[in-house]
Amino acid sequence: MKLIKKIYRVFKFSLKLNQISRYSDDKLETQFRKKTHSVENSNKEKKFNFFPTMMARALFVEAKKRDIISKSEIEWGNNVLYGEPRQTSEISSYNVEDTEEDLLGIIKTRRSVRNWTYEEVSMGDFKIMIDAARWAPSSCNRQPWHFLITKDEDKIHLLYKVRGQKIIKNAPCCILVTMNTKAYQYKKEELIDHYMLQDAAAAIQNLLLMAHYLDLGACWVNLATNNVTEESKDKIRKRFGIPRHFELITLIPIGKTDTAPAPPGRKDIKDIMHMEKF
Repeated sequence: MKLIKKIYRVFKFSLKLNQISRYSDDKLETQFRKKTHSVENSNKEKKFNFFPTMMARALFVEAKKRDIISKSEIEWGNNVLYGEPRQTSEISSYNVEDTEEDLLGIIKTRRSVRNWTYEEVSMGDFKIMIDAARWAPSSCNRQPWHFLITKDEDKIHLLYKVRGQKIIKNAPCCILVTMNTKAYQYKKEELIDHYMLQDAAAAIQNLLLMAHYLDLGACWVNLATNNVTEESKDKIRKRFGIPRHFELITLIPIGKTDTAPAPPGRKDIKDIMHMEKF
């Protein structure tokens, strides 16, 4: 009986391997990250799971073949799945000199800014912000986020009309945060929403903190259904060329600022921190 089960398991595994070549790019990327992430966690526990590792390797090979994963992801895959040492590290390429107190200061002094000067925001600054955002954690390392930057007055006016907040109308730049819903292989919509919104929020927070570090002013404006209809979202998708399966999560008006709003009050730590029991 055990032998029959093993043969059946191998047969099912072979069928799954044969299906990989028919995966869409979205599914392939997601499954590669998810399976490799799982293998990495097993490696940390010094466990070798044959079938998950072989599946991850097959996904990795196909993803490389299609050229749909980045150089750093290839390096990650080689390291996790084949034990090859990493040649470079994006993390170590930065000079991290800030102390813990400096980081906490950035977190505490970040504010929602609604007034801007019209000094140009450089493409370099945008790249640094998106770099910070992409290093946020996401469920199973899906990395489903895409960030669309606009400085076009007509497009910004459309965003203002759709969302109805004057601050958007006056913004020199805006960042649209969109999420690829195909990255989530769940049948229940509420599960997709649950994971997607958490993943988006983590990236948005990283982006906003980096914006503050760069002396830029930004404001987190939600695009929830109580504020923006699906019909209005479709107008945005059409104008910006956003595929239908990308959900519009957040709009961030952003620009250079000479404003430093006073920090609002916060609850005391003792009122929100609990040990062992609520």
